[in-house]
Amino acid sequence: MFGIDISHWDNDSRKAVDYGEILRSCDFVIIKAKDGKNTDPKLMTNYNALQSLKTGFYCYSYATTIEEAKAEARAFCELVKPMKRDAGLWLDVEDKRQKALSKRQLTAVVNAWILEATRLGYPVGLYSNPSWLENRYDLESMAACKLWLAVYTDSIEKLLKYRDKYNATVLQFTNSYKLPNGAKVDADLVI
Repeated sequence: MFGIDISHWDNDSRKAVDYGEILRSCDFVIIKAKDGKNTDPKLMTNYNALQSLKTGFYCYSYATTIEEAKAEARAFCELVKPMKRDAGLWLDVEDKRQKALSKRQLTAVVNAWILEATRLGYPVGLYSNPSWLENRYDLESMAACKLWLAVYTDSIEKLLKYRDKYNATVLQFTNSYKLPNGAKVDADLVI
């Protein structure tokens, strides 16, 4: 299955996405719902235009403590509660503030986020890349969850290798997939 992930960054006055083309060419979409504590300004525009596709949501996290992680998770779950969520819910952890945390600290923050969302009835997967997985997390202590893995390549063999190595559910293979109107978006596969 082919899909994209989008946020307000992909749909501003300079480079508006073509919803018709997305509906014609994609099987699913993962929409940014939150940016830390803030709701993405294009959340409802993107959701209303694309909800006929399989739809998922993600939160770009700024949490650096367990308390912040739980608060973000609760706010995210409350926000997506009334929406269709058949392409999953995802936690995006890659902010520079989080890079300063030790493996143990970052793993604890991510675990708190995922476990709080799960406790509320919203199983959440983790968006990451091989470098963060191998260097920033204590994988043996990570909460069990699905993985949305970023591996930028046009090689299907490389994608399959990483999918199998990390047991990834979704693979983001580029951040510059070009729509016919010239707008660029992140592109994803479920294979």
